[in-house]
Amino acid sequence: NTVLISVPIQGKILPILKEKVAGESTHFIFAREGASIKEGKFDIHIPPNSLYDDTALFIKSDGDVLKFHKDDTPIHLNITISVDASGFKATDMDKVFLGKLNSRGQAYYSNTTRSENILSTRVRDFGNYGLAVDTVPPTITPVNFTSGKWISNNKTLEIKIEDSLSGIKSYRATINDKWVLMEYEYKKNLLTYTFADNKTDDTEFNLKLIVTDNVGNYTKFEATFFRK
Repeated sequence: NTVLISVPIQGKILPILKEKVAGESTHFIFAREGASIKEGKFDIHIPPNSLYDDTALFIKSDGDVLKFHKDDTPIHLNITISVDASGFKATDMDKVFLGKLNSRGQAYYSNTTRSENILSTRVRDFGNYGLAVDTVPPTITPVNFTSGKWISNNKTLEIKIEDSLSGIKSYRATINDKWVLMEYEYKKNLLTYTFADNKTDDTEFNLKLIVTDNVGNYTKFEATFFRK
């Protein structure tokens, strides 16, 4: 006698993992489950549904740099990267930040939170991330005026503000101790004040400007000009 039994089996095709690079860890993440991963001094928290698909992530920690998979893989929800920055000088700690590294290894500021010596940031891109220190304040350069001069023909004040590392966080300007609105053109690093916005009979004006970067470095600028 012969009995045939049919058993349904559902399979799933998993990606073929490439040869492992020395020092690199492979973590297979099920998208619906998420994961918490530790590599060197870095901790990575991947919430459920942060990835679009089940994915094998290739991760390597090299000192203060985290090589976090390939940046051509999309991320659906924010992933949190945390790192122990206790190796930095105590005097520099408030200037240390986490940033995404470009091909030259330069860090671009990523919004960084602090809990004692642990720095954290939330990211929506894979790629290389690392720690950087910014102790250099922003620069402020007047474009279309010179302090102490008459500028009656000017319709605007233009000032260039730049920060080479963590980037500009905020600015505040006053003229004769009154707050004034300055428009910020991010791509040109340019602040513009339009005189027509505030008409006055004054002829002497004292401009004060404070520009602060993302880790708290700041620069003060003052200029006096005349117009009628």
